[in-house]
Amino acid sequence: MTKSSAPHSFDRLLPQRRTAVAALDHWRRGQLVAQAATAFGTGDWQEAEKLCRAALEGRSDHVDALSLLGIITLQTERAMEAAALLKRATAAAPGDATTHNLYGTALYARKRYAEAVRSYDRALQLQPRFALAHNNRGVALLELSRPAEALGCFDRAVSCQPDLAEAFNNRGNALREVKRLSEACESFDRAISLRPDYTDAFVNRGITRLLGGDYPAGWTDYEWRWRKDGVTTIHQRRGLGRPLWLGAEALTDKTILLHSEQGLGDTLQFCRYARLVAARGARVILEVPAPLLRLLKCVHGVSQLITPEDPLPPLDCHCPLLSLPLAFRTTLESIPAATRYLESDATAVAKWQARLPTNGKVRVGLVWRGNAHCGRDAQRSIPLWQLLRHLPEGFQYISLQKDLPKDDQSLLRTHPEILGVGAELEDLADTAALCDCLDLVVAADTGVAHLAGSLGRPTWILLPADPDFRWLLDREDSPWYPTAKLYRQARGGDWDQVLRRVAADLQHHMVS
Repeated sequence: MTKSSAPHSFDRLLPQRRTAVAALDHWRRGQLVAQAATAFGTGDWQEAEKLCRAALEGRSDHVDALSLLGIITLQTERAMEAAALLKRATAAAPGDATTHNLYGTALYARKRYAEAVRSYDRALQLQPRFALAHNNRGVALLELSRPAEALGCFDRAVSCQPDLAEAFNNRGNALREVKRLSEACESFDRAISLRPDYTDAFVNRGITRLLGGDYPAGWTDYEWRWRKDGVTTIHQRRGLGRPLWLGAEALTDKTILLHSEQGLGDTLQFCRYARLVAARGARVILEVPAPLLRLLKCVHGVSQLITPEDPLPPLDCHCPLLSLPLAFRTTLESIPAATRYLESDATAVAKWQARLPTNGKVRVGLVWRGNAHCGRDAQRSIPLWQLLRHLPEGFQYISLQKDLPKDDQSLLRTHPEILGVGAELEDLADTAALCDCLDLVVAADTGVAHLAGSLGRPTWILLPADPDFRWLLDREDSPWYPTAKLYRQARGGDWDQVLRRVAADLQHHMVS
């Protein structure tokens, strides 16, 4: 009996042993994830990733390991890998709201905004009072040009979690997009009261104030762009080691570096201040991106022009270009708005005059696409097919676009009435000379729009419903560019309404 009972005892113990082994394995993997979380929290992301991957060896559906590894890959800008990991996490734990929220964030990072909204929707079905998911859903809706819906998301987020500063900040952005500027500033105020060092809220409040024309307060808030958690970072740039000048100190016999900080358009717009700085008695060094070097060599007031790759000369102080309006206490009434403050090269102008058709038609330069790497470019750029559908006949159109995607190149080949010269434009000095040969430039909100405006050329600028702060609200003119006319979307994403107005005005322009 003893011998025959042994197998039955083993059969009874085997499930318990398996359960114990599984529990031990689960505990071991959980310990690895816990260690990974600690490493991640201390900034050792490489060690955290190593531990997460160890936790996934032989168990590819470990939700906590997948989720944390997804967060790590998101933080290290590997959005495609993060999305794959977090999709596996949602499959392994379909009832876990947190994983759906994280998967939505990975989809957002890949600019798959509509899919991100659906993932946040699933998280909220599982956990209706999930404040972060409400907030994240609103952010994705903003990218889809649906600010009114986004505002509802942020309202629900703060009702679920009244101390969620990020939701108040995002709520302010949504209110700005629907042109409720004073309420937007109140929402940013609330975010700042919850987090007194909240850089984004200060900057966004500054942008909102600038958009509304409150320049004194707006430029002050906007200076927070150089802070991180309340700590000033501008002095660390390129090891400047020189004080930041914001207008208070005398500049007589001092050397100051004025440096670009954002896009080409920003440099073109604010290099006008170099003349005012030089008038304070300073020797002005202007640092600009290489594509602007040839164009800006004759900017008034500049003693030396350099690029970020050049060694820095001896300096007494420095100022970023977009801090110059604060330094000069610029208001709407005191904008230095010379009709033309840049010059093109006469030889290059003559070359273009010989290159362009002499058919007697009005010459119209076209720019419909911005830098795809700039924030919210999808809102600023106009589909070429849509632009072409509205262009009236009888004009000589010239494309000023460089580096077009293949779809646009193919489409342009079917429209021989549009002269494409992008391949012949070496830099913006070439583009400037070409602009001086045109009767009109019609452009989306891009660097070329600023270029044409700074040259004093007639410039029609096509703006999204939520414009950049420099264009203000509800006006057709720009105090920065006297020769510019602004065409604004009435509704987010509706370019047809804008282009119909442009077409009508072009027809009138040809008749007159």
